[in-house]
Amino acid sequence: MFHASELAPYLEMEVHGPNYTEPPPDLINGEEHYKVEVITQHKGTGSCQRYLVTWVGYPESELKSAAELLAEYKKKIKAA
Repeated sequence: MFHASELAPYLEMEVHGPNYTEPPPDLINGEEHYKVEVITQHKGTGSCQRYLVTWVGYPESELKSAAELLAEYKKKIKAA
């Protein structure tokens, strides 16, 4: 056990290398594709459902919801 005053902010150091190396995305027809590892949560009912997924090879801090992915897709379609 230790006192909270003993804690210090985390600093990444080059000596130890990168903390978490992420795999490159698969390229299919020139577009990036990522593999879903598992659905961790969901909200909503009926046609309005949102899913939180973990991506293969990525830390949980990189979680994105299906709603975020859908919003990105719609934005991409509008720009085209």
